[in-house]
Amino acid sequence: MPFAAFASGTVVAMSFAPNHRNCSRPLCSSDADAVLLFDYGRRHVVLDELSAVADPNVLELCDRHAESFRPPHGWSLDDRRSAIDLTPSERGPAELNTPGVSV
Repeated sequence: MPFAAFASGTVVAMSFAPNHRNCSRPLCSSDADAVLLFDYGRRHVVLDELSAVADPNVLELCDRHAESFRPPHGWSLDDRRSAIDLTPSERGPAELNTPGVSV
């Protein structure tokens, strides 16, 4: 654990969270949960699970921004995130009223 020493002689233990990553969207301080990859040549976007190692060349999004993301017009989207089956009590109102979703 790193320590910081001050001129007064005080020594303070410092802890860091090296794996903590925030959403890449401006003004969002939520934890990143997904990664967004663009293939410009194919006009294709991949929304994938957050990788173990941060990459400064990709966008990392929180769940809210990942769910609301829409690819540019004329682009395709491949959502590779694992599906999470929510119990009825965990579903929001929109999910409860979606046709084809049984409660």
